[in-house]
Amino acid sequence: MAPNLPFIDLDEEYYKAVEDFDKRFPTGVPSLKEAESLVVSGDWAFGKGVSVKGAARLEGEHGRVEAGAVLGEGTSSE
Repeated sequence: MAPNLPFIDLDEEYYKAVEDFDKRFPTGVPSLKEAESLVVSGDWAFGKGVSVKGAARLEGEHGRVEAGAVLGEGTSSE
């Protein structure tokens, strides 16, 4: 088991059911190896090869994280 597991909070309205989860992560979940936290509020879809470093927060009604993006370092997107 990893010594420091990141805090993950996904908007229950969009990520509750497995089929909804799969629709938003069609090519797999982001890499969380260097993540402290990932908080997603709203309907966000993720491209291939996304990674999280440090703390990341996504907010807004909906959005898309493009393939290869690096989220984190305390920044947030709206």
